Amino acid sequence: MMDDVIQYFLNESRGILAEMTGLLHEMDGKPKEIHMLENYGQLMDRVMGGAKTLEMQYQSPLLSYITSYSELCKTISYKGSQLKGNPEFGIVIVAFLLDATEMLEELINGLGSEEQYQVKDLLTKTFLSRLQLIGEGFDKNMRGTLPSERDTAAQNEIDKFLNSFNI
Repeated sequence: MMDDVIQYFLNESRGILAEMTGLLHEMDGKPKEIHMLENYGQLMDRVMGGAKTLEMQYQSPLLSYITSYSELCKTISYKGSQLKGNPEFGIVIVAFLLDATEMLEELINGLGSEEQYQVKDLLTKTFLSRLQLIGEGFDKNMRGTLPSERDTAAQNEIDKFLNSFNI
């Protein structure tokens, strides 16, 4: 039987993911709405925080993957929310985050199953090349967090994420 805390996390995360997907669809093809990625980042921060808290209690590699993956998506969304004058790049970011949110949903759903997930199997070459492109496309002065927090470069976050999976 699944632990009640894990079940609560699954239910909450599914609701948040649905809200995030709705935001992304609302922005899809509308570069002027790119500022809404900050809302996406705040929602992603909730998923990340929940996974991070559970990871301390359950010592699960899958929860660790979910935490790292969420952090990466959060950073990309905050940086993307600051784009100005590059609508094509904004469209790429929204498309990337749509795919990333779908993959995160697969990872989260894996918590309740017997199936063993290997994150490397979900990270396609296309996904990784888009991730690299996005990391290189951000201005180094863009913040990767809420305005009141300190920031690190997007490429460092991407490199850290890839290294956590030995990629």
